[in-house]
Amino acid sequence: MKTGGRSLSDAVAGACEQRDPGSARVNVFLDEFAAGPPEVWAGLDYLSGHLSCEALDLLPSTTFSFTVVREPVERTLSHFAHVRGAAEVVEEWGELTLEQFLEEPRWRDLAVNYQARHLVHEVGLTEIVAGRSSPAERFAALGPPFPAEHELPLQSLFDCGPMSLDGDDLLSAALGRLGRLDLVGTTEHLDDVAAAVMDVLGLPRARVPHLHATPGRPASADLDPALRRRIEEVTAVDRELHRLVGSGRLPPRPRSVRRSPP
Repeated sequence: MKTGGRSLSDAVAGACEQRDPGSARVNVFLDEFAAGPPEVWAGLDYLSGHLSCEALDLLPSTTFSFTVVREPVERTLSHFAHVRGAAEVVEEWGELTLEQFLEEPRWRDLAVNYQARHLVHEVGLTEIVAGRSSPAERFAALGPPFPAEHELPLQSLFDCGPMSLDGDDLLSAALGRLGRLDLVGTTEHLDDVAAAVMDVLGLPRARVPHLHATPGRPASADLDPALRRRIEEVTAVDRELHRLVGSGRLPPRPRSVRRSPP
Protein backbone atom coordinates (compact mmCIF):
# COMPACT_ATOMS: atom_id res chain seq x y z
CA MET A 1 0.00 0.00 0.00
CA LYS A 2 1.50 3.31 -1.04
CA THR A 3 1.33 5.00 2.34
CA GLY A 4 4.95 5.71 3.24
CA GLY A 5 4.94 2.59 5.39
CA ARG A 6 7.91 1.19 3.44
CA SER A 7 10.22 2.88 5.93
CA LEU A 8 8.37 1.10 8.72
CA SER A 9 8.43 -2.21 6.86
CA ASP A 10 12.14 -2.03 6.18
CA ALA A 11 12.86 -1.26 9.83
CA VAL A 12 10.80 -4.18 11.13
CA ALA A 13 11.97 -6.57 8.41
CA GLY A 14 15.59 -5.64 9.04
CA ALA A 15 15.23 -6.48 12.72
CA CYS A 16 13.58 -9.80 11.85
CA GLU A 17 16.36 -10.65 9.40
CA GLN A 18 19.04 -9.89 11.97
CA ARG A 19 17.44 -12.37 14.34
CA ASP A 20 16.51 -15.00 11.74
CA PRO A 21 17.69 -14.56 8.13
CA GLY A 22 14.97 -15.28 5.60
CA SER A 23 12.14 -14.66 8.07
CA ALA A 24 10.83 -11.45 6.47
CA ARG A 25 9.58 -10.33 3.05
CA VAL A 26 8.71 -6.80 1.94
CA ASN A 27 7.32 -5.16 -1.20
CA VAL A 28 5.30 -8.25 -2.16
CA PHE A 29 2.80 -7.69 -4.98
CA LEU A 30 -0.53 -9.50 -5.13
CA ASP A 31 0.67 -11.63 -8.07
CA GLU A 32 3.53 -13.04 -6.01
CA PHE A 33 1.32 -13.46 -2.97
CA ALA A 34 -1.31 -15.40 -4.93
CA ALA A 35 1.38 -17.61 -6.48
CA GLY A 36 2.34 -18.61 -2.94
CA PRO A 37 2.44 -21.27 -1.84
CA PRO A 38 0.47 -20.15 1.27
CA GLU A 39 2.70 -22.07 3.66
CA VAL A 40 5.63 -19.86 2.62
CA TRP A 41 3.81 -16.74 3.82
CA ALA A 42 2.50 -18.50 6.92
CA GLY A 43 6.06 -19.42 7.91
CA LEU A 44 7.37 -15.84 7.88
CA ASP A 45 7.75 -13.64 10.92
CA TYR A 46 6.96 -10.57 8.84
CA LEU A 47 5.23 -9.96 5.49
CA SER A 48 4.37 -6.64 3.86
CA GLY A 49 3.75 -5.17 0.46
CA HIS A 50 1.02 -4.10 -1.94
CA LEU A 51 -1.48 -6.33 -0.16
CA SER A 52 -5.15 -5.70 0.45
CA CYS A 53 -7.25 -6.67 3.45
CA GLU A 54 -8.56 -9.57 1.37
CA ALA A 55 -5.12 -11.18 1.70
CA LEU A 56 -5.78 -11.74 5.42
CA ASP A 57 -8.30 -14.42 4.45
CA LEU A 58 -5.41 -16.50 3.11
CA LEU A 59 -3.16 -16.08 6.15
CA PRO A 60 -3.35 -17.95 9.48
CA SER A 61 -5.95 -16.66 11.93
CA THR A 62 -3.10 -16.03 14.38
CA THR A 63 -1.60 -13.35 12.10
CA PHE A 64 -1.04 -9.98 13.75
CA SER A 65 -2.20 -7.43 11.18
CA PHE A 66 -1.49 -3.72 11.01
CA THR A 67 -1.38 -0.78 8.62
CA VAL A 68 -0.56 2.90 8.56
CA VAL A 69 -2.57 5.66 6.85
CA ARG A 70 -0.91 8.63 5.21
CA GLU A 71 -2.08 12.20 4.66
CA PRO A 72 -3.72 11.86 1.22
CA VAL A 73 -2.16 14.80 -0.61
CA GLU A 74 1.33 13.64 0.32
CA ARG A 75 0.46 10.02 -0.54
CA THR A 76 -0.93 11.02 -3.94
CA LEU A 77 2.13 13.07 -4.84
CA SER A 78 4.45 10.25 -3.79
CA HIS A 79 2.52 7.67 -5.79
CA PHE A 80 2.38 9.95 -8.82
CA ALA A 81 6.16 10.44 -8.77
CA HIS A 82 6.70 6.69 -8.48
CA VAL A 83 4.35 5.90 -11.39
CA ARG A 84 5.66 8.69 -13.61
CA GLY A 85 9.22 7.43 -13.25
CA ALA A 86 8.47 3.80 -14.11
CA ALA A 87 10.03 2.75 -17.44
CA GLU A 88 6.88 0.96 -18.62
CA VAL A 89 4.78 4.06 -17.94
CA VAL A 90 7.18 6.29 -19.88
CA GLU A 91 7.07 3.82 -22.76
CA GLU A 92 3.27 3.61 -22.74
CA TRP A 93 2.35 7.21 -21.92
CA GLY A 94 5.36 9.48 -22.25
CA GLU A 95 5.77 12.23 -19.67
CA LEU A 96 2.81 11.76 -17.36
CA THR A 97 1.53 14.95 -15.73
CA LEU A 98 -0.14 15.27 -12.34
CA GLU A 99 -3.33 16.45 -14.05
CA GLN A 100 -3.38 13.28 -16.17
CA PHE A 101 -2.71 11.13 -13.11
CA LEU A 102 -5.78 12.65 -11.45
CA GLU A 103 -8.14 12.75 -14.42
CA GLU A 104 -7.24 10.23 -17.13
CA PRO A 105 -9.20 6.96 -16.82
CA ARG A 106 -5.93 5.04 -17.38
CA TRP A 107 -4.44 6.37 -14.14
CA ARG A 108 -7.04 8.03 -11.92
CA ASP A 109 -7.89 4.88 -9.94
CA LEU A 110 -4.39 5.13 -8.46
CA ALA A 111 -5.37 8.49 -6.97
CA VAL A 112 -9.06 8.17 -6.08
CA ASN A 113 -9.31 7.04 -2.42
CA TYR A 114 -6.52 4.56 -3.04
CA GLN A 115 -6.02 3.82 0.65
CA ALA A 116 -9.70 2.96 1.10
CA ARG A 117 -9.41 0.75 -2.00
CA HIS A 118 -6.76 -1.37 -0.25
CA LEU A 119 -9.04 -1.82 2.71
CA VAL A 120 -12.28 -2.62 0.88
CA HIS A 121 -11.74 -3.71 -2.72
CA GLU A 122 -11.70 -7.46 -3.45
CA VAL A 123 -10.74 -9.43 -6.54
CA GLY A 124 -11.54 -12.97 -5.43
CA LEU A 125 -8.11 -14.02 -4.17
CA THR A 126 -9.35 -17.38 -2.94
CA GLU A 127 -10.65 -18.26 -6.41
CA ILE A 128 -7.45 -17.03 -8.04
CA VAL A 129 -5.19 -19.02 -5.71
CA ALA A 130 -7.29 -22.11 -6.38
CA GLY A 131 -6.82 -21.60 -10.13
CA ARG A 132 -10.52 -21.02 -10.79
CA SER A 133 -10.02 -17.43 -12.01
CA SER A 134 -7.42 -15.96 -14.37
CA PRO A 135 -6.09 -12.49 -13.44
CA ALA A 136 -4.60 -12.06 -16.92
CA GLU A 137 -7.93 -12.74 -18.62
CA ARG A 138 -9.84 -10.56 -16.19
CA PHE A 139 -7.41 -7.67 -16.59
CA ALA A 140 -7.59 -7.96 -20.38
CA ALA A 141 -11.37 -7.89 -20.10
CA LEU A 142 -11.22 -4.39 -18.60
CA GLY A 143 -10.44 -3.21 -22.13
CA PRO A 144 -9.32 0.29 -23.11
CA PRO A 145 -7.84 2.50 -21.83
CA PHE A 146 -5.92 -0.30 -20.12
CA PRO A 147 -3.40 -2.40 -22.05
CA ALA A 148 -4.34 -5.93 -23.01
CA GLU A 149 -1.44 -7.39 -21.01
CA HIS A 150 0.61 -6.47 -17.95
CA GLU A 151 3.52 -8.15 -16.21
CA LEU A 152 1.53 -7.91 -12.93
CA PRO A 153 -2.02 -8.63 -14.11
CA LEU A 154 -3.46 -9.34 -10.66
CA GLN A 155 -2.01 -6.20 -9.09
CA SER A 156 -3.20 -4.21 -12.10
CA LEU A 157 -6.66 -5.77 -11.89
CA PHE A 158 -6.83 -4.76 -8.25
CA ASP A 159 -5.54 -1.24 -8.90
CA CYS A 160 -7.74 -0.52 -11.94
CA GLY A 161 -10.87 -2.61 -11.54
CA PRO A 162 -14.06 -0.70 -10.68
CA MET A 163 -15.03 -0.48 -7.02
CA SER A 164 -18.64 -1.13 -6.07
CA LEU A 165 -18.66 1.47 -3.26
CA ASP A 166 -17.96 5.17 -2.99
CA GLY A 167 -18.74 8.11 -0.72
CA ASP A 168 -20.19 7.33 2.71
CA ASP A 169 -20.63 3.65 1.85
CA LEU A 170 -16.92 3.35 1.04
CA LEU A 171 -15.98 5.18 4.24
CA SER A 172 -18.19 2.94 6.36
CA ALA A 173 -16.77 -0.21 4.79
CA ALA A 174 -13.18 1.03 5.14
CA LEU A 175 -13.69 1.85 8.81
CA GLY A 176 -15.12 -1.62 9.33
CA ARG A 177 -12.02 -3.16 7.78
CA LEU A 178 -9.73 -1.03 9.92
CA GLY A 179 -11.65 -2.35 12.91
CA ARG A 180 -10.57 -5.88 11.95
CA LEU A 181 -6.88 -5.02 12.15
CA ASP A 182 -4.87 -5.34 15.34
CA LEU A 183 -3.05 -2.05 15.00
CA VAL A 184 -3.67 1.08 12.94
CA GLY A 185 -1.54 4.22 12.92
CA THR A 186 -0.52 7.14 10.77
CA THR A 187 2.77 7.86 9.04
CA GLU A 188 3.18 10.88 11.30
CA HIS A 189 3.74 8.42 14.17
CA LEU A 190 5.75 5.61 12.58
CA ASP A 191 7.99 5.21 15.63
CA ASP A 192 4.98 4.48 17.84
CA VAL A 193 3.65 1.90 15.39
CA ALA A 194 7.10 0.34 15.03
CA ALA A 195 7.48 0.07 18.81
CA ALA A 196 4.17 -1.78 19.10
CA VAL A 197 5.04 -4.17 16.26
CA MET A 198 8.53 -4.81 17.63
CA ASP A 199 6.99 -5.66 21.00
CA VAL A 200 4.63 -8.19 19.40
CA LEU A 201 7.53 -9.80 17.54
CA GLY A 202 9.80 -9.78 20.57
CA LEU A 203 12.32 -7.49 18.88
CA PRO A 204 14.29 -4.58 20.35
CA ARG A 205 12.70 -1.23 19.65
CA ALA A 206 14.35 1.06 17.11
CA ARG A 207 13.61 4.38 15.46
CA VAL A 208 12.31 4.30 11.89
CA PRO A 209 14.55 6.07 9.37
CA HIS A 210 12.90 8.10 6.60
CA LEU A 211 13.52 5.99 3.47
CA HIS A 212 12.42 5.70 -0.14
CA ALA A 213 11.38 9.30 -0.73
CA THR A 214 10.74 9.29 -4.47
CA PRO A 215 13.19 11.59 -6.30
CA GLY A 216 11.61 14.42 -8.23
CA ARG A 217 8.20 14.25 -6.58
CA PRO A 218 6.25 17.53 -6.50
CA ALA A 219 6.34 19.40 -3.21
CA SER A 220 2.97 19.79 -1.53
CA ALA A 221 3.75 23.38 -0.62
CA ASP A 222 4.35 24.25 -4.29
CA LEU A 223 1.08 22.82 -5.62
CA ASP A 224 -1.25 25.00 -7.63
CA PRO A 225 -4.28 25.64 -5.36
CA ALA A 226 -6.66 24.21 -7.96
CA LEU A 227 -4.64 20.98 -8.16
CA ARG A 228 -4.56 20.67 -4.39
CA ARG A 229 -8.33 21.10 -4.25
CA ARG A 230 -8.72 18.42 -6.90
CA ILE A 231 -6.57 15.96 -4.96
CA GLU A 232 -8.61 16.71 -1.85
CA GLU A 233 -11.83 16.08 -3.79
CA VAL A 234 -10.78 12.68 -5.12
CA THR A 235 -9.37 11.59 -1.73
CA ALA A 236 -12.26 12.71 0.47
CA VAL A 237 -12.71 9.25 2.00
CA ASP A 238 -8.98 8.81 2.55
CA ARG A 239 -8.82 12.22 4.24
CA GLU A 240 -11.56 11.21 6.65
CA LEU A 241 -9.81 7.91 7.37
CA HIS A 242 -6.57 9.75 8.09
CA ARG A 243 -8.38 12.19 10.37
CA LEU A 244 -10.17 9.49 12.31
CA VAL A 245 -7.07 7.31 12.70
CA GLY A 246 -5.04 10.31 13.82
CA SER A 247 -7.65 11.26 16.39
CA GLY A 248 -8.00 7.70 17.66
CA ARG A 249 -11.70 7.62 16.77
CA LEU A 250 -12.00 4.19 15.17
CA PRO A 251 -14.65 1.50 15.67
CA PRO A 252 -13.84 -0.84 18.57
CA ARG A 253 -11.82 -3.86 17.56
CA PRO A 254 -13.20 -7.36 18.10
CA ARG A 255 -12.14 -9.12 21.28
CA SER A 256 -10.58 -12.06 19.44
CA VAL A 257 -7.79 -10.23 17.65
CA ARG A 258 -5.14 -11.79 15.42
CA ARG A 259 -1.76 -12.46 16.99
CA SER A 260 1.49 -13.97 15.77
CA PRO A 261 2.82 -16.90 17.77
CA PRO A 262 5.68 -15.98 20.13
